[in-house]
Amino acid sequence: MVNWLQIIIFGLVVGVASGVFNLPFLWSMGIIAGMGLLVIANMLYKVYASTNMKQVKKYIENHKKDPFMKFILTVENGTKEEELAAMEEVIAHYKQPAMKNTFEMNRTILLEDYDRAHYFAEQLKNTQHKLYGKALIAAVQGNEAQLVEYDIKREWMKYAIEAQLAFAKKDQQRFEQASVKAVHAAKGIQRFMLIHSFKKLKLEHGWN
Repeated sequence: MVNWLQIIIFGLVVGVASGVFNLPFLWSMGIIAGMGLLVIANMLYKVYASTNMKQVKKYIENHKKDPFMKFILTVENGTKEEELAAMEEVIAHYKQPAMKNTFEMNRTILLEDYDRAHYFAEQLKNTQHKLYGKALIAAVQGNEAQLVEYDIKREWMKYAIEAQLAFAKKDQQRFEQASVKAVHAAKGIQRFMLIHSFKKLKLEHGWN
Protein backbone atom coordinates (compact mmCIF):
# COMPACT_ATOMS: atom_id res chain seq x y z
CA MET A 1 0.00 0.00 0.00
CA VAL A 2 3.05 2.28 -0.26
CA ASN A 3 2.56 5.21 -2.64
CA TRP A 4 5.55 4.50 -4.86
CA LEU A 5 4.60 7.31 -7.26
CA GLN A 6 5.22 9.87 -4.52
CA ILE A 7 8.60 8.33 -3.75
CA ILE A 8 9.59 8.32 -7.45
CA ILE A 9 8.55 11.95 -7.86
CA PHE A 10 10.46 12.88 -4.71
CA GLY A 11 13.50 11.02 -6.07
CA LEU A 12 13.34 13.00 -9.30
CA VAL A 13 13.09 16.27 -7.34
CA VAL A 14 16.11 15.30 -5.23
CA GLY A 15 17.99 14.35 -8.40
CA VAL A 16 17.35 17.76 -9.96
CA ALA A 17 18.26 19.53 -6.71
CA SER A 18 21.47 17.49 -6.48
CA GLY A 19 22.47 18.67 -9.96
CA VAL A 20 21.63 22.31 -9.23
CA PHE A 21 23.34 22.45 -5.85
CA ASN A 22 26.04 19.89 -6.67
CA LEU A 23 25.15 17.61 -3.73
CA PRO A 24 27.28 14.46 -3.24
CA PHE A 25 25.70 11.30 -4.69
CA LEU A 26 25.60 9.55 -1.30
CA TRP A 27 23.74 12.48 0.23
CA SER A 28 21.13 12.31 -2.49
CA MET A 29 20.69 8.57 -2.09
CA GLY A 30 20.47 8.95 1.68
CA ILE A 31 17.71 11.56 1.37
CA ILE A 32 15.72 9.37 -1.04
CA ALA A 33 16.17 6.27 1.16
CA GLY A 34 15.17 8.23 4.26
CA MET A 35 12.04 9.53 2.57
CA GLY A 36 11.13 6.01 1.46
CA LEU A 37 11.52 4.69 4.99
CA LEU A 38 9.37 7.51 6.40
CA VAL A 39 6.59 6.77 3.90
CA ILE A 40 6.69 3.04 4.75
CA ALA A 41 6.78 3.74 8.50
CA ASN A 42 3.79 6.10 8.18
CA MET A 43 1.86 3.45 6.24
CA LEU A 44 2.62 0.74 8.80
CA TYR A 45 1.61 3.03 11.66
CA LYS A 46 -1.79 3.77 10.11
CA VAL A 47 -2.45 0.11 9.27
CA TYR A 48 -1.28 -1.49 12.51
CA ALA A 49 -0.85 1.05 15.31
CA SER A 50 -3.02 4.15 14.93
CA THR A 51 -5.99 4.81 17.22
CA ASN A 52 -7.10 7.80 15.12
CA MET A 53 -9.97 6.31 13.13
CA LYS A 54 -10.36 9.40 10.92
CA GLN A 55 -6.74 8.97 9.86
CA VAL A 56 -7.22 5.24 9.31
CA LYS A 57 -10.42 5.74 7.29
CA LYS A 58 -8.73 8.33 5.07
CA TYR A 59 -5.92 5.85 4.40
CA ILE A 60 -8.45 3.12 3.56
CA GLU A 61 -10.38 5.43 1.24
CA ASN A 62 -7.18 6.48 -0.53
CA HIS A 63 -6.51 2.80 -1.32
CA LYS A 64 -10.08 1.63 -1.98
CA LYS A 65 -9.13 0.20 -5.39
CA ASP A 66 -7.46 -2.62 -3.48
CA PRO A 67 -10.06 -5.38 -2.87
CA PHE A 68 -9.09 -5.69 0.81
CA MET A 69 -9.56 -1.97 1.45
CA LYS A 70 -12.82 -2.06 -0.51
CA PHE A 71 -13.99 -4.87 1.76
CA ILE A 72 -13.18 -2.84 4.88
CA LEU A 73 -15.33 0.03 3.62
CA THR A 74 -18.10 -2.50 2.97
CA VAL A 75 -17.85 -3.62 6.61
CA GLU A 76 -18.60 -0.02 7.57
CA ASN A 77 -21.62 0.60 5.35
CA GLY A 78 -22.45 -2.43 3.23
CA THR A 79 -25.22 -5.03 3.44
CA LYS A 80 -24.55 -8.70 4.12
CA GLU A 81 -24.79 -9.40 0.39
CA GLU A 82 -22.30 -6.62 -0.38
CA GLU A 83 -19.90 -7.96 2.25
CA LEU A 84 -20.08 -11.44 0.72
CA ALA A 85 -19.40 -10.01 -2.75
CA ALA A 86 -16.44 -8.00 -1.42
CA MET A 87 -15.05 -11.12 0.29
CA GLU A 88 -15.24 -13.03 -2.99
CA GLU A 89 -13.26 -10.24 -4.69
CA VAL A 90 -10.54 -10.51 -2.04
CA ILE A 91 -10.42 -14.32 -2.41
CA ALA A 92 -10.13 -14.03 -6.19
CA HIS A 93 -7.50 -11.26 -6.07
CA TYR A 94 -5.00 -12.43 -3.48
CA LYS A 95 -2.73 -15.43 -4.03
CA GLN A 96 -1.52 -15.81 -0.43
CA PRO A 97 -3.09 -18.94 1.17
CA ALA A 98 -3.42 -17.18 4.55
CA MET A 99 -5.49 -14.38 3.03
CA LYS A 100 -7.63 -16.73 0.96
CA ASN A 101 -8.33 -19.13 3.82
CA THR A 102 -9.10 -16.33 6.28
CA PHE A 103 -11.65 -14.79 3.95
CA GLU A 104 -13.10 -18.15 2.96
CA MET A 105 -13.55 -18.89 6.67
CA ASN A 106 -15.22 -15.55 7.37
CA ARG A 107 -17.43 -15.90 4.29
CA THR A 108 -18.67 -19.34 5.32
CA ILE A 109 -19.29 -18.11 8.89
CA LEU A 110 -21.44 -15.32 7.45
CA LEU A 111 -23.28 -17.95 5.41
CA GLU A 112 -23.65 -20.10 8.57
CA ASP A 113 -21.87 -22.98 6.86
CA TYR A 114 -19.90 -23.92 9.96
CA ASP A 115 -18.48 -27.24 8.73
CA ARG A 116 -16.75 -25.49 5.84
CA ALA A 117 -15.71 -22.65 8.14
CA HIS A 118 -13.93 -25.22 10.33
CA TYR A 119 -12.20 -26.62 7.26
CA PHE A 120 -10.79 -23.22 6.30
CA ALA A 121 -9.81 -22.45 9.90
CA GLU A 122 -7.78 -25.67 9.92
CA GLN A 123 -5.85 -24.47 6.87
CA LEU A 124 -4.47 -21.42 8.70
CA LYS A 125 -0.80 -21.87 9.58
CA ASN A 126 -0.64 -19.11 12.19
CA THR A 127 -1.61 -20.80 15.47
CA GLN A 128 -3.36 -17.79 17.00
CA HIS A 129 -5.33 -17.11 13.83
CA LYS A 130 -6.37 -20.77 13.67
CA LEU A 131 -7.49 -20.78 17.31
CA TYR A 132 -9.28 -17.46 16.84
CA GLY A 133 -11.11 -18.83 13.82
CA LYS A 134 -12.25 -21.95 15.66
CA ALA A 135 -13.28 -19.94 18.71
CA LEU A 136 -15.20 -17.51 16.52
CA ILE A 137 -17.13 -20.37 14.92
CA ALA A 138 -18.04 -21.69 18.39
CA ALA A 139 -18.97 -18.22 19.65
CA VAL A 140 -21.36 -17.32 16.81
CA GLN A 141 -23.17 -20.60 17.53
CA GLY A 142 -23.42 -19.76 21.24
CA ASN A 143 -21.24 -22.72 22.21
CA GLU A 144 -19.60 -21.26 25.33
CA ALA A 145 -18.39 -24.61 26.74
CA GLN A 146 -16.26 -25.24 23.66
CA LEU A 147 -14.38 -21.96 24.04
CA VAL A 148 -12.28 -23.30 26.93
CA GLU A 149 -10.45 -25.46 24.37
CA TYR A 150 -8.87 -22.41 22.73
CA ASP A 151 -5.99 -20.60 24.42
CA ILE A 152 -6.13 -17.22 22.73
CA LYS A 153 -3.37 -14.81 23.75
CA ARG A 154 -4.22 -11.59 21.94
CA GLU A 155 -6.42 -9.36 24.05
CA TRP A 156 -8.59 -7.97 21.24
CA MET A 157 -9.25 -11.50 19.99
CA LYS A 158 -10.39 -12.73 23.41
CA TYR A 159 -12.84 -9.85 23.88
CA ALA A 160 -14.07 -10.04 20.28
CA ILE A 161 -14.91 -13.71 20.83
CA GLU A 162 -16.70 -12.86 24.07
CA ALA A 163 -18.69 -10.15 22.29
CA GLN A 164 -19.72 -12.58 19.55
CA LEU A 165 -20.80 -15.12 22.17
CA ALA A 166 -22.82 -12.48 24.03
CA PHE A 167 -24.47 -11.47 20.76
CA ALA A 168 -25.40 -15.11 20.04
CA LYS A 169 -26.90 -15.38 23.54
CA LYS A 170 -28.62 -11.97 23.19
CA ASP A 171 -26.87 -10.69 26.32
CA GLN A 172 -26.61 -6.98 25.57
CA GLN A 173 -24.77 -5.93 28.73
CA ARG A 174 -22.05 -8.55 28.26
CA PHE A 175 -21.83 -7.66 24.57
CA GLU A 176 -21.37 -3.95 25.32
CA GLN A 177 -18.63 -4.61 27.87
CA ALA A 178 -16.72 -7.09 25.72
CA SER A 179 -17.01 -5.10 22.49
CA VAL A 180 -15.66 -1.94 24.14
CA LYS A 181 -12.70 -3.89 25.54
CA ALA A 182 -12.02 -5.49 22.15
CA VAL A 183 -12.00 -2.12 20.38
CA HIS A 184 -9.73 -0.54 23.01
CA ALA A 185 -7.27 -3.44 22.69
CA ALA A 186 -7.10 -3.21 18.88
CA LYS A 187 -5.33 -0.65 16.70
CA GLY A 188 -5.23 0.48 13.10
CA ILE A 189 -7.41 -1.25 10.53
CA GLN A 190 -8.35 -3.99 13.01
CA ARG A 191 -9.88 -1.42 15.37
CA PHE A 192 -11.78 0.17 12.47
CA MET A 193 -13.26 -3.17 11.44
CA LEU A 194 -14.24 -4.12 15.00
CA ILE A 195 -16.00 -0.78 15.59
CA HIS A 196 -18.17 -1.15 12.51
CA SER A 197 -18.74 -4.90 12.86
CA PHE A 198 -20.05 -4.38 16.39
CA LYS A 199 -22.24 -1.47 15.27
CA LYS A 200 -23.87 -3.75 12.70
CA LEU A 201 -24.45 -6.48 15.28
CA LYS A 202 -26.16 -3.98 17.61
CA LEU A 203 -28.44 -2.84 14.81
CA GLU A 204 -29.28 -6.44 14.00
CA HIS A 205 -30.65 -7.00 17.51
CA GLY A 206 -32.10 -3.48 17.72
CA TRP A 207 -29.81 -2.55 20.61
CA ASN A 208 -29.25 1.17 21.19
